[in-house]
Amino acid sequence: MVFHGVNRHEFGARGRVVTREETERDLHLLKAAGFNAVRTSHYPNNSFFYELTDELGLYVMDEMNLESHGSWLAHQRGLIPAEDVLPGSHPEWRDTLPDRAASMLQRDKNHPSVVMWSCGNESFGGSNIAAAADYFRAHDDRPVHYEGVMFDPRFPDSTDVHSKMYAYAWEVAEFLRENRDKPFVLCEFAHAMGNSFGAVGKYVDLAYRDPLFQGFFIWDFADQTLALTDRHGREFAGYGGDFGESPHDAEFSANGIFFADRTPKPFMQEVTHLFQWLPTRVSRDGFEVENRYLFTRSGAFECVVTLSREGRELASGVVETDVAPGESGRFGLPFDLPTAGGEYCVDVSFRQRESRPWAGVGHQVASGQGVFVVEGEPPGAGRPGQAERPGSLGVTGPGQVGRPG
Repeated sequence: MVFHGVNRHEFGARGRVVTREETERDLHLLKAAGFNAVRTSHYPNNSFFYELTDELGLYVMDEMNLESHGSWLAHQRGLIPAEDVLPGSHPEWRDTLPDRAASMLQRDKNHPSVVMWSCGNESFGGSNIAAAADYFRAHDDRPVHYEGVMFDPRFPDSTDVHSKMYAYAWEVAEFLRENRDKPFVLCEFAHAMGNSFGAVGKYVDLAYRDPLFQGFFIWDFADQTLALTDRHGREFAGYGGDFGESPHDAEFSANGIFFADRTPKPFMQEVTHLFQWLPTRVSRDGFEVENRYLFTRSGAFECVVTLSREGRELASGVVETDVAPGESGRFGLPFDLPTAGGEYCVDVSFRQRESRPWAGVGHQVASGQGVFVVEGEPPGAGRPGQAERPGSLGVTGPGQVGRPG
């Protein structure tokens, strides 16, 4: 199983106050886009979040409320020694962290969607975080996650998985060549800000080559902004100093794969294609389907294959597939490629047969495309002609609109 995950803050149009309906809408967007996992960055969520993830079949990395990024950053910059980072091994924090672990576990332990406990975010290391991990293990058998061990290896038992944020794909592959004792999880990767999200396919390919690469969680789900009105009375999304606050983190609250109003950003096309569970490779005489679902056969979806030339559909047909989870299957095209010259596209689309809470009948869950060139003159094409007028030269041909000049 590979996590196709995202980090999600509890944040909406009214800031930290989100409703069950807003949360349900968020989770439906993720299901429709092919996600199967959410990390509750960086605190336990409202109880109805877990009820919804149980119903929808989303895996949850449930994260304890802990972040001392500023203290860790001071150590990284050489301003304080490792011993001074909070919570570290400071005795005044010794009872607090296991207490936070207990509050989260005892509340959420009966939710099957929770598959992993997380000791918090970016707080370096120390015996207190290790004590929180020990509490989780003493009271439950689900694995424990903590990323800071990569930077402070003094207490390696603080985590049951190797984890590092924003590592390059080649770094993950290189690390796993030498370390085969635990799975590797990217609890944050592909920071979705500005024109980012390049080369993510390299991570997906690696995850399905190496069984110890357990998956990844995009940072993050949606921009965190609040509505403001400018001096002309126009509403806009405010963040990063727009409220007159100082200091602030500029655009670092606007790094979601969705805009704040849940409109998908352009690179969501890449996300949905890379995270699809039925990747398909198309050739001139057929297509191969790999079923990455854990429990669903490919036949649960209608497979529509379409032939087009220059955007115009020429033929279409339905192909019955029934590939079991974890298997691959090859199928012929329901038509022959034309012999007339031109560039042809064969598109394979898997679509929902039944309506689901997150998407209706016909919603595309996976697709593949092959582009093929047939040498020769396209049908209906003739040799271009030449039209000369005083002071101008034109080209004429079939289907020409207007006149040269």
